[in-house]
Amino acid sequence: MNIRSNEYDVTSTVNTTDPKTVNDEIDSIYLGLYPDAPTQKLDQAFQDLARLYRGEYPGYHPCDTAYHNIQ
Repeated sequence: MNIRSNEYDVTSTVNTTDPKTVNDEIDSIYLGLYPDAPTQKLDQAFQDLARLYRGEYPGYHPCDTAYHNIQ
């Protein structure tokens, strides 16, 4: 039996706690379906989520509760 870590997807290849890694995988899947499509909006959404989670937006505090990870 193969036991995977909670930080990884069902394939054990994508660290779901790392926004950049997830963003890259989503871009890869998206571009596989739509080869000529831009990914800037997807990329910006992931950047915004990471910044919000870290408390880098005015008026927002970072999320520092262990069980509320960015996953």
